Amino acid sequence: MYRLIRINRIKHLLDRKTLLLLINAFVFSKLFYCSTVWSNTSKTNVKRLQLVQNFAGRIVLGLRKYDHISEGLKSLKWLSVSDKLFLYDSIMVHKCMNGRAPGYLMNKFTRRSEVHDRNTRYNKDLNLPRCRLKTGQRSFAYRGATCWNRLPKDLKEVVNTGTFKKRLVNMLLT
Repeated sequence: MYRLIRINRIKHLLDRKTLLLLINAFVFSKLFYCSTVWSNTSKTNVKRLQLVQNFAGRIVLGLRKYDHISEGLKSLKWLSVSDKLFLYDSIMVHKCMNGRAPGYLMNKFTRRSEVHDRNTRYNKDLNLPRCRLKTGQRSFAYRGATCWNRLPKDLKEVVNTGTFKKRLVNMLLT
């Protein structure tokens, strides 16, 4: 927030392109650094991060404090913080499912067809690990499996990570 306040003070001196460059460099680089690691945070912390992103959007768009921001974020083609965390988790699981991640991460996921022999429509989905507490449901193995299972079937079949990311971003923006 400190850097955003400083940028807000000089925004009248900058054009929109430079303003976006400064916000990406000084704010979003800190906001989304290692997001796969800390995306298991509570909803309260995700809401705080969303407030930071909303303030950045207001600076770029020239909106006041109480103006509605959701349409402005769509016009900037920015994903919400929760969508961004979903994106990063999905990309990491995609890498795990296609053998492009370290072994210790790939071993966290098993398909339902490996657990039982029943032929169901969901046998290609990932098996959810058992979790007694909400804390366990925030682990990467559980979060990643739920992210992967929520994706459409045609998106799961994409092998190239770059194509997967582009298609997922387009799906989340619509």
